[in-house]
Amino acid sequence: MEVLTKILNGAGDMDAKQMLTYFIKETNQASQNGINFTDKETDAILEVLKADMSPEEIKRIDTIKRMVSMLGKRKKRVCEIKSVNRHSMISDGAVSS
Repeated sequence: MEVLTKILNGAGDMDAKQMLTYFIKETNQASQNGINFTDKETDAILEVLKADMSPEEIKRIDTIKRMVSMLGKRKKRVCEIKSVNRHSMISDGAVSS
């Protein structure tokens, strides 16, 4: 909760572009320190940050969120496929476990 409060307070009087850059930087730094946000926490932060944005800026943020979500799903699917392929190779004797 302390990290979330720090991010929201730090955004202060920034414009939308600065806020997004700041948010990404802070969440990356938190991740490097072993702190990861759930999708709900990320959505809550973005909703607070969007409060002072124009409709165009909000649309841009929402588009970025959708793209990140799609990339995350794609990455998960690729990892699952690699896991299945590796498992198949192990059971076929092609790779030692």
